[in-house]
Amino acid sequence: MALVLAALVAPFLYQLASTIDAPIVAGRWAVVILSAIANVAVIAYHYIVPPHPKFLMIPWRRAVLRTHITSGTVELVAGLWACFGHSPRAATVMALAALLFHVPTALVQTSIVFGSKAIMVPGYLFCIGAHAFCAAMLLAHPTSSWWAVNTFLVFNVYVWCRIYFYVFDWARLFSSMKYTIAILAAGATIAPAVFGPMGILLLAGFVGAYILLYRLLFVSSPAEYLEFVRERARDATVERDDAAFSGNPLEQERAARTVFDALDENKQGTLTRDDLTPVMISWGLPAAVIASVIERGFGNQNRIDFDVFRKHIWSIRGLRARASRQVKLREIHSERDKAQFVFEQIDLDRDGVIGRSDLTLLLLEWGLPAEEADRYIERADTNRNGQIDFDEFFRHVRPVWRFIFYDIYRAEDARENTEMIGRSLTAMKEAGRVQDLRLRLKRELLSHVPFLAGADENMISDLAESLVQEDFATGATVFREGSVGDKFFLIASGIIRVSKNGEPIADLGTGGCVGEGALLSDEPRTATLTTVAPTTLYSLTRSSFDYITGKHPGMHDYLLSLHAQRTQRTDSPTAA
Repeated sequence: MALVLAALVAPFLYQLASTIDAPIVAGRWAVVILSAIANVAVIAYHYIVPPHPKFLMIPWRRAVLRTHITSGTVELVAGLWACFGHSPRAATVMALAALLFHVPTALVQTSIVFGSKAIMVPGYLFCIGAHAFCAAMLLAHPTSSWWAVNTFLVFNVYVWCRIYFYVFDWARLFSSMKYTIAILAAGATIAPAVFGPMGILLLAGFVGAYILLYRLLFVSSPAEYLEFVRERARDATVERDDAAFSGNPLEQERAARTVFDALDENKQGTLTRDDLTPVMISWGLPAAVIASVIERGFGNQNRIDFDVFRKHIWSIRGLRARASRQVKLREIHSERDKAQFVFEQIDLDRDGVIGRSDLTLLLLEWGLPAEEADRYIERADTNRNGQIDFDEFFRHVRPVWRFIFYDIYRAEDARENTEMIGRSLTAMKEAGRVQDLRLRLKRELLSHVPFLAGADENMISDLAESLVQEDFATGATVFREGSVGDKFFLIASGIIRVSKNGEPIADLGTGGCVGEGALLSDEPRTATLTTVAPTTLYSLTRSSFDYITGKHPGMHDYLLSLHAQRTQRTDSPTAA
């Protein structure tokens, strides 16, 4: 197959090789300049933002990617010098960087490319082959500006793919085949500049020949062909239709009430058309469907109550899962809770563990070969029981859940950053926040919080990745007596006043903790908390509280004892 494809393009390359130097028109220089600017931005992005998790899972793939990015940086600098400085030495460096490092590492990564393999694999092979050919010609003729420019342009095909992908992501275009269309657009940008008017036809002919040969030689059933042509999305994940949204009526009503209350931001007990329309757009419904749903639900009314919402809006099956997931997304802040949210989405049978087959399915969808997916899961399965529990997922599958949360689930929420750079920077900012919190726990709170006395590094890390900072002005109410308890609080700074039945009973300062009673006993809050001064609290959600107290029994025992003391003594803070 490779020989047939090579024979198809050989006459064209032979004719092209006869050109040693030729005038470079203004249009080609414009593409060179634009490519250089885009390349600087893309390389900076790669140095700053972690790559897709499939490149981080296996050590040798990480090494290949680092080599690819480093050699690309060398080729960019040398290429600019060769093109604009007319330096034979720079041209030689550029050609060697391409032939020895950038081309081989690109070839290695072709097998795990995103998009439709029917388009992406031949597209990559065509560009890699053209890159190698141009670099070889440049190595043979280092004084040729013509081959320096050609090599530089072909080198930048991937850069244009990233630019188009970013634009499509920002504009929310081609969501089902974003990567494949991006590489086709990149080829259409560069091919004419390098190969002339026949460039696009040459690329199309190569791709068409590859598809035809692959179908004749390797495809034995319609299913195999569909697998060959289907899109493998960069942002693919595991989807499930949660039983809570389609089974138990009580669970359905609770989920509907949660979403309704979240949309009812002014707490009037009703929703307007303006409340619903923007979020329904973000739920992925077509405009005509939205108009129909709104008309059916509202009729001649300006507002609808919960019963109308549940009957006419919530009844749309596909809407229920998306709406509930978005509400949950806005309630998640700590790193641990983000990991648990993703874990629950992948845990299709909701048994508290992820089967190896479930995780393998996701990794294969991202394009990893089956043997590499198995190897990665083997490393994550530290207790060797054939399943990934939450702690293993949280600690050892970090690149996966961070990518899924920030680049997939957050991208589906129109109220969050919708473009990939913004999402990546948000992820990096959150990682920095966790590191800062870990240091602050060690420096400022370790000696003030009793259950942190003698805490090991694991407990500090667990807390740092689970706590969320909340700032309150003087006189603010943290929670009220009788309310449902869903958080535990550590006092980082400031003063909290504890009141019961309207009477102050204690003030707590730095190192104090409150809210453990409602989480340990599932009872309503038994006191009201207000701030006496500007106060910073670190909160643990119920799921994070259960996770940490279960993993660190010493903390659980201390808080259980503290809760018992507070319920028995009326002259100290009661269990809040």
